[in-house]
Amino acid sequence: DPTCNLSCPACRSELYKCGSEKRELTRKIHEHMFEAGLRDAEYITISTNGDPFASPFYLSALREFDWRAHPKLRINFITNGVRLTPEMWASVNNCHRSVNSIHVSVNAATESTFDIVQRGGNWPRLLATGMAEADFAVTDFRLEPTAPRFVLELSGGLAQLEGLLQCRYGPRIMTVGV
Repeated sequence: DPTCNLSCPACRSELYKCGSEKRELTRKIHEHMFEAGLRDAEYITISTNGDPFASPFYLSALREFDWRAHPKLRINFITNGVRLTPEMWASVNNCHRSVNSIHVSVNAATESTFDIVQRGGNWPRLLATGMAEADFAVTDFRLEPTAPRFVLELSGGLAQLEGLLQCRYGPRIMTVGV
């Protein structure tokens, strides 16, 4: 489900929500994937083309799927982090023991750039997510710059972001070149 709460220019020109014409098909796909498709799976990545915490389909699965019936299955989240609040995390507590990682995609290192490249985002909330990482009790929690490094390095942006996000266990920013 490519539903997302942002409309980043790198991904899409407008917000996307699953419309009524695709809702039933998407529900059936999710139902099949979470019931039969994960039987022998060890890892599942949710999501790379939307946000798991913006999708009613993913949220339903995270809250209602019987994760205990799949003890070897581990979840890897890829999110923009805006909706990943401690309250949202508590609402999906059914899946917590199955979570392997949470990777938050960050397309900017300063608020002014963030407002341009993550349309609809909320810079203070993203920073709060990064600083609340200990609340998520996940060993592999990272902020992953996804924009070209020159964007992140404008005015020392990457260093500024690392300084703002001194997490409980030290900085958790994975610097990758694009």
